[in-house]
Amino acid sequence: KALQIDPNSAQARTGLAMSYCLLKQWDLALDEVETVLGMYPSDRGALFIKASSLLAKNKYAESAEMFGTLAGSGVSMFSNRDRDVFVLAFFRALQHYESALHLNEGYELADLAVKTFPEIAIFHSYLAFFAHELGYDELAEREYDAALGLNPYNTNAVIKARAFFMGKRNFQKALGAWLKIAPREMLLDGKNSFAPRYEELINLINRCEADKDNAALLQNLSLACKRAGWLKETV
Repeated sequence: KALQIDPNSAQARTGLAMSYCLLKQWDLALDEVETVLGMYPSDRGALFIKASSLLAKNKYAESAEMFGTLAGSGVSMFSNRDRDVFVLAFFRALQHYESALHLNEGYELADLAVKTFPEIAIFHSYLAFFAHELGYDELAEREYDAALGLNPYNTNAVIKARAFFMGKRNFQKALGAWLKIAPREMLLDGKNSFAPRYEELINLINRCEADKDNAALLQNLSLACKRAGWLKETV
């Protein structure tokens, strides 16, 4: 009825778009917010609904770009529930950029994600990943350190950091990160995507055995494996 009285009512159209979102009718929601944005391009409510609808349709890059526009003016104005949608959108888009090897786009989004949510470890690990792939290893090391400092038990951050430090032959940091999650990880089902691969650990052990400076860390790793009942014959 409100639209019958005033077809140009942005508030009424935004409300209708939200109703479509609740019904998971994303295309209809997008139609309504596009009309609103045609009249008011900076309408935050319409932008948020559009970004959320794109996220629901698995259009991660477009969604993240829209959330990035909103984040530029600060996310403190949004509720905690809406902030969670921001985090999910950034995370899904970063996963997409990583798997598609869209390095520059991933780097820019990860940088924005870190600036918007500096307390979230996984965003630091993604920024480190993309920075390393683009050749910015000093930044990558700082961001991996930041990620592990915020949450040393985040498996995504640990796995990425471990691979980075292994490549840099910094075995102390590689093993230090791995030992944080080793007892838990070795009890996970082998099909779990975050569980360390047997071959990877063997490779880590072999490389550390060749470096006498890592004898103490290797011993700690051996003890951790034995306590977990894993690699009894090898370690």
